[in-house]
Amino acid sequence: ETPRQKLLQIILSGQPELDQIIDSPDMPQLKQRIALRCRLQGLQGAEVEAYILRRLELASSNSHAPTIFSKAAMTAIERYSQGIPRLVNTICENALALGYANQLETINASIVEEVASQFGFCPGEDTTSDPERNYQLGEAERAGVFSARTVAQALSAERKTPARVVNMP
Repeated sequence: ETPRQKLLQIILSGQPELDQIIDSPDMPQLKQRIALRCRLQGLQGAEVEAYILRRLELASSNSHAPTIFSKAAMTAIERYSQGIPRLVNTICENALALGYANQLETINASIVEEVASQFGFCPGEDTTSDPERNYQLGEAERAGVFSARTVAQALSAERKTPARVVNMP
């Protein structure tokens, strides 16, 4: 930095935890040099539905996109994800896997509620006491484990043999 100009401009972008790091007592010089701070809010109402429909369109669902998730399912997705796109994606992906395993043509609110419960997105619900739900994995890994569990259970029901799903530490 010179008296006349700044030599370097940096844009920081991150999760809400970045705010905590910048606000920590160990970072006063960095905090003093930040000219602008913004926080994006979650999507709301029609924005969540438009987001889901656009993602389905990009995945080539074509004219079927509006019928894949019921209106009640869209409302439940908004409620449980709080409009956070990453959580919308997680809920939708797993609801689609569960719907496929159950041979459903339309994902309804009860499927979304089951997924939300499995991931602990339901407010006030204690999922830590249930070892089947307490995977102790990151969000992306939990999505894969849940999808694998759902498919394995559906396949075992079809074959009349018990599913063997291993919980990863």
